[in-house]
Amino acid sequence: LLAALGGRDVAVTSSALAWVEAQRRSPIPPSPRVVLVSGPRLESRNREVDQIARLYPRVTSLVGAEATRGNVMAGFEQADIIHIAAHGVFREESPMFSRIELVDGGLTVHDLERLRELPSLVVLSACDAAASRLYPSGGALGTASALTALGARTVVAPVQPVLDSVTCEVMTRLHEWLVAGTSPAEALRRVVAGTTDEQTRRTAGQFVAMGAG
Repeated sequence: LLAALGGRDVAVTSSALAWVEAQRRSPIPPSPRVVLVSGPRLESRNREVDQIARLYPRVTSLVGAEATRGNVMAGFEQADIIHIAAHGVFREESPMFSRIELVDGGLTVHDLERLRELPSLVVLSACDAAASRLYPSGGALGTASALTALGARTVVAPVQPVLDSVTCEVMTRLHEWLVAGTSPAEALRRVVAGTTDEQTRRTAGQFVAMGAG
């Protein structure tokens, strides 16, 4: 709908005030603590987490039986960057029950509200994780929007369903740009701009950077 923005890095935020508040939060440090999570029943299995783990020196990977709600909640409070590759479910009729599927059940917006600290960057490689229900008051609620409201500086997530196999490559390229020092929004732009395969390009285009960008 906004074709003129196709070549620009774009941040999605609920208001100018919310953007300013996100900008004031701590950015990603030079040597970030990274937590990577791989949920159950992914077509790509743990490949996404394995590929991204090679890019960072300080990494904790939660895969298989370790990808529990308790471990992931602890990871949120300990990391500078958390990346979750999992199946996501958006509940438009009750967005507080939207969830990220882990090995012992769904991590819901209700669960996330218990967090005392959030990473500077949250990447949700999960279907519909950036989808929101819009309210007449002008507010929006979904998994990604809740995380920015709770204190994450930036959340990167897709607004629609995405394919596991293609998303794996898109997310690896995103982190390659992040390691090179680009902002999350600029990293997304470069992934899209540098992709020639149409399916991969469409998948990358489903992701948005919310918050400071």
